[in-house]
Parts: sequence; structure tokens; C-alpha cells
Amino acid sequence: EYTGDVNVLIQPHGYGCLKYKDGTVFYFQWCNGMPITSSRRPQRRQQRQGEQQQQAEQCYDLGDVGAPQDMIIHSNTQEAVQSVGQLHVHDFAFVRRADGRYTYAIIADKPVENGSDVSIRFVVDKRGSTKIIKMKQWEKCIRLVKDESKGLCV
Repeated sequence: EYTGDVNVLIQPHGYGCLKYKDGTVFYFQWCNGMPITSSRRPQRRQQRQGEQQQQAEQCYDLGDVGAPQDMIIHSNTQEAVQSVGQLHVHDFAFVRRADGRYTYAIIADKPVENGSDVSIRFVVDKRGSTKIIKMKQWEKCIRLVKDESKGLCV
């Protein structure tokens, strides 16, 4: 759920935050629906065997190269396409770049939602660079984030 400033097209524009169902909140500076900066999140804690231990976890910012253990890699095309198709604007995923690495990105919009050219536009770095991926490329070019709570932090 987004809360904050919007432009005339009702896209996030200015200062605002995204709150996920699990309670995770990200604060961004937005420009025409695309995040351009993020704010610091408090470090998370994990409880093990009754003891409270502070643990520095890997977290990602836009454009960071993803670790394979943080990605969901589907075993078949149908499963991959179905999972990617359930993503929404402002969801995060890892996107395959020209060099073959997967980087952390956010969905800006879905420019084509019907027909054979269904596609998703991702913001792939802090500069606001975008990449459009058509459905026929989803299996090999998009990997879901295994743990959404490892999202943006600076």
C-alpha cells in the first residue's frame, strides 16, 4: 500500500512510503511513479534457540547484484510465468541484465497487460534506468525475491 504525494496521473511523486502486508515499510523519494532514493531501515533481529542475536543480513538497493540464495528459481516455464504474472506495481524482483547478472529492481508499471505483448517495466537502478521485459522472456529474465523483507536499505 502506498501513502504519499502523487502527480496528476496519480503516480507516486515526491515523498511517500510503501507498506507491505508483513509490516515492512520503505520510504522513498519518487519521480513520476519511480523511486529515486530510499531511506534507512532499522536493522532486523533474529531469535535463535531462545536467545536474541543481532544479525547483519544481506539487503538490497536498486541495481545491486543478487545472490542466488535470495532468488526464487522456478523449475518450469509455466510456474515462472504464473508467479511473475502475480507481481504488482512496486513489487521487487531480480532482473537479468545484459551481462547475465541479476540485479534488484522494482516494477514501475505494466505498459501492456493484454495480448501477446504483455510486459513489465522495471526500474533497475538508482538513476531511474528502466527495462521492459515481455512475457516470453519472464522465465529467464525475472527471478522473484525469496524474502521480501530483505528489500531496500541504504
